[in-house]
Amino acid sequence: MFRAGEAEWTKERLTQLNWDIHIGDIVVISGTAKLEDGGRILVVASSCIVKESWKTSHPADEPTVRASKQAYSHLIQLRGFNACKFHFSNGSCDRGQLCHFWHGPLEDYKLLRDEWLQKRAEQKRELALLVDDPLDPHSKELKSQRARIFTDWLVEQYGVARLQEGSGVIDVAGGKGDVSFELWLRRDIPTTLIDPMMAELNDDLIAAHDPLFRSCAIVVGMHPDEATEAIVDAALAMNKPFAIVPCCVMSRLFPTRACNKMKVATYETFVTYLKAKHPGIQSAFLPFGGRNQVLYLL
Repeated sequence: MFRAGEAEWTKERLTQLNWDIHIGDIVVISGTAKLEDGGRILVVASSCIVKESWKTSHPADEPTVRASKQAYSHLIQLRGFNACKFHFSNGSCDRGQLCHFWHGPLEDYKLLRDEWLQKRAEQKRELALLVDDPLDPHSKELKSQRARIFTDWLVEQYGVARLQEGSGVIDVAGGKGDVSFELWLRRDIPTTLIDPMMAELNDDLIAAHDPLFRSCAIVVGMHPDEATEAIVDAALAMNKPFAIVPCCVMSRLFPTRACNKMKVATYETFVTYLKAKHPGIQSAFLPFGGRNQVLYLL
């Protein structure tokens, strides 16, 4: 048993322990053993060390679990049967006739696959729907259009003249530059793309490019991953407006984040955590699939 507050265990140490230990590892645990009712033995651990890592000793093998209770969710039914996702997604089910999910008649494969793909797309839109999102998931555009939709929203919300002020828009973690393309080439709005793969938006980077940041009109980020919080913090520090569309929480990279005394580990908590940084931060929803909530400061 590992419990925060006992011995030297803290929540941070337990979180790290959960990341360090994997199935198949050999560990050495120090502590005391207690005999409970029913003959069960409870080991209260005071330390835990990985003696031998499965990944190191078996680099080419995956560990197997002797017994498991399989649970299935988000199944898609065709003609009243639970369809095999591997068979209908790309025709690559390795189980073949031994598969306990439905494959259907071979002669109807194309027709059934088209139906499966349509139902899967509808299911993904439903699953991606956020609690407060008022938009109909079936009316949303494809993810491939999100850069255009985001820039349309920026222009509508802030106006072209304001976005063109100073050095224009700073697009952080913009990847291949879809948002920058929409802003600069389609709308004549000066845009600087910042996306060094292994760097971070920190004080040193801001100091090195101080004139750019100080004169910019706004800092934006479309699904900026690790840079999400940094965009908010940097914009607030420089008294600049910002607009971000959060996506991944990255709780493993930022284990010290806390909101209402709880670890920031879910998307909803992450949004609450970011909005708590300033009372003026607002939110809206953009009409495309996936994570589509934009947090912004005017």
